[in-house]
Amino acid sequence: MPVIFTRPTGSVGGGTAASTRLGVPSDGTYDDGLIDLTPSTLTSDAVDAINEVLAALAPEAPGALTGTDLSSNRTMHTGKIPTGLAASWYQDGISSGDTVSRITEYSSIRLSSADTSDRFGPGNEGELSAIWNKAGAGYSTVGTLDIESNFDASVVGPSVQDLTTWDYQGTGDVCTDATVAFSGGSLEVTHCGWHNDFDYWQRMNARINISTMAEGFNSFRMKHSIVSGDKTSNVYDLWYDDDPNALSFSVSPTITEVSLTSSKYLSGVRYYSIGDTFYLSYTAENVFRKCYHVSQVSSYTFEAKSGSTTKNPSSTPAYTDSFVVTNDLVTADRVNYYDLNTRATVTLRHPWKSSVSQSSASESRLYSGYGNVSTAVAEYFEDENYRLPYGSYDSVPGSITGQWNSQTTLSNGQALVYNERVQYPDHDLTTTLPTGNPDYSSGFSGSQYYLRAFYDSDPHSNVNLTLSNIGAASDVGEVGTGNINVEVKLPTQTGWLDAGKAYNNAIFTGADGDGCLVTPTGNTLQLTFGTFSTAYSGYMVIVRITFRNTTSSITGMSVDW
Repeated sequence: MPVIFTRPTGSVGGGTAASTRLGVPSDGTYDDGLIDLTPSTLTSDAVDAINEVLAALAPEAPGALTGTDLSSNRTMHTGKIPTGLAASWYQDGISSGDTVSRITEYSSIRLSSADTSDRFGPGNEGELSAIWNKAGAGYSTVGTLDIESNFDASVVGPSVQDLTTWDYQGTGDVCTDATVAFSGGSLEVTHCGWHNDFDYWQRMNARINISTMAEGFNSFRMKHSIVSGDKTSNVYDLWYDDDPNALSFSVSPTITEVSLTSSKYLSGVRYYSIGDTFYLSYTAENVFRKCYHVSQVSSYTFEAKSGSTTKNPSSTPAYTDSFVVTNDLVTADRVNYYDLNTRATVTLRHPWKSSVSQSSASESRLYSGYGNVSTAVAEYFEDENYRLPYGSYDSVPGSITGQWNSQTTLSNGQALVYNERVQYPDHDLTTTLPTGNPDYSSGFSGSQYYLRAFYDSDPHSNVNLTLSNIGAASDVGEVGTGNINVEVKLPTQTGWLDAGKAYNNAIFTGADGDGCLVTPTGNTLQLTFGTFSTAYSGYMVIVRITFRNTTSSITGMSVDW
């Protein structure tokens, strides 16, 4: 006959329920189980052992709200605080001139507790509160949602709560669809369900929705009040900047000359160059409203100067101040740079407002940061070091560099080196800066010439001459025709050979006008000197370019021997 055990409700055999021994189980032994039990094991010890096993088998429980960070749906900016603002700005230990790392231009914000595996728990217990320090008025609870009253204990399986049924007020505020409204926002539970597929653990996620923040300082936190005590998230501090005024210039950037100490000329035209100095001035508005950039309130570039220059206020400004930059000294230092209209560009910046840039006026300010960069085999028209005066060059010149005075104003018959090219002079440069430049728009007629020599220490009887920016066949004609004429000469050896005229070995003598063109390919002229060699012409060939009209210009010349 089976033995039926009943759970003791009081003392048994003079003992309490906790001290009652287990006795023999129906199958006769405890050895087939996980826990080391015997018939003499106390009931309290057995329950404790079973509970410890359950604890070891249970998945990880959700963490508490305490110490967790709230996340924002808004981008936050870092900026400095000016003087003169409302008291709501100077909160949380912040004074004028201090830097704050959370500034937003939005009056609304959503602050959420940690999501996914970090959702907090227990999700079926206690009350959830939204706490707001508005404009430094102190922390106060603005909304409370009764979790326990709304939790549906009938939900089974690894599921989530239907939050549209969470409408019980309980001990909290009026609740609709797991949302409690308060002045300026709401507190909302966005998830509640099993954690790690274990119905004993309930987890949830929540957020504070703010529709209207106060200007300046605002601080938020969540509190979860449960049996074991209040659990509170970390505070989320921010500063709301409500200023609508865009950055602007009330005085546009201006560049004025201070000193002209360089001596850069090309074809009688003076340029600004390395070492010359200028003043830059401008006035900016709204850059300090109601916060300002921590490191670059403004910056500027000047095309004659390398890099960018930052300008910040020298002391903490008032938020209504203009930013006035007067006579900031700028020194030209940009090497290997050429510009016909050198300008400054100023950029205004703000922690969150759109940056604004404005350039100084177009004043045709000429700049060249080039020295003598042309070589014995290449001409870039950044200098005139290899340029030669007009002449017959029947004899080998003593030097092929330093023969041209770039400061001398051109006269009729001399081609213009300008805008990184050589061309027919037809430019009025009197309106350019520096002041005092010549007018080349009149007084020039007929042919205009440019000469220079190319040199190589090895002897050559032919050369490939490349002229950039032209078509060798379309622009270069036989002498007296076309837009451009090209002639070459080996001093003491030949006359001026026509590079636009085909070479004819049967009649070639090296005299003036003999054709030396083998093939025009693209912008390259393949030329031959017949039986003549540069070995007897000082290892050089002199090139004479004739501009017959204003149609074509040459941006570079080079030789390939």
